[in-house]
Amino acid sequence: MTVLSGGTGTPKLLQGIQAIPSIDLTVIANTGDDWEFYGLHVSPDCDSVLFSLAGILDQHKTWGIAGDTFDLVDGLKTLLQDDVWFNLGDRDAAISLFRTFLLSKGKTLTEATQIISCRLGISATVLPMTNEPVQTIIQTEMGQMHLEEYWVRDHGDHEVQKVTFRGAAEARVIPAVKGAIEDADVLIIGPSNPISSIGPILEVGEMREIIMSCSARRVAVSPIVGVTPLSGPAGKFMKAMGYGTSPVEVARYYNGLIDELFIDQTDSSFAKQVSQFAVPRLAPLIMQNLDAKIHLAQVVLRDNYS
Repeated sequence: MTVLSGGTGTPKLLQGIQAIPSIDLTVIANTGDDWEFYGLHVSPDCDSVLFSLAGILDQHKTWGIAGDTFDLVDGLKTLLQDDVWFNLGDRDAAISLFRTFLLSKGKTLTEATQIISCRLGISATVLPMTNEPVQTIIQTEMGQMHLEEYWVRDHGDHEVQKVTFRGAAEARVIPAVKGAIEDADVLIIGPSNPISSIGPILEVGEMREIIMSCSARRVAVSPIVGVTPLSGPAGKFMKAMGYGTSPVEVARYYNGLIDELFIDQTDSSFAKQVSQFAVPRLAPLIMQNLDAKIHLAQVVLRDNYS
């Protein structure tokens, strides 16, 4: 099984999948929001996947490591005598420092991720979407800014005019990612923000063509229930890219890339419209606890692992 993942939404589903025995899981993680924090290479979405699979993710914040301290950031604030808006925990920073060290020694981002994954005791395979730099850029009334600046620094308080993925077209799909898609029995696009979390993955090199031609059962899980995104600025981003905010628009965005779309059990009224683009499947999408995560994973995988 191969899953395309951002940093929120999909890691919850991954926890459910991981609880199912005998699953050979590969996760392709978004790196479009990778960020340099005072010399450290931070990979927020990739780390959320790693922390989730390692069982150390802060479930309340949905990012960072549970029980982490923030002495490093507090120290920087004192030394810089300025606001440090990117809040990185101490153990989280250690992961980023180790990644930066590995990259400085000539390791690729894929190799560094695999080493970190091994050190965290993760049995699944976690792959960054590419080894080359890609940046998710938000065009606003204040000009262009990196996704982290838009969402973390400015709390999403800008009108979004366009979302672009700098460097994605020129980036290469690494062989391991290509193989994970081509060899999969089921390919899942997780319930992450379609534009800013899954969009960068889809825009890397020939990624769309690889997905369109693969023989896997291709499934997506909607991150929108009714007309409300489950988290984050998905609504603003969908609108900026010419889409509405509903499960139908998620299906339209993934048109040609998926065979089925799981929508919430309360959204049966959207099923007919969704069917223009993919087979609609109803399931309880709200994952408030581990039982709900496991149940959704079982429902999504029923046709493959029943």
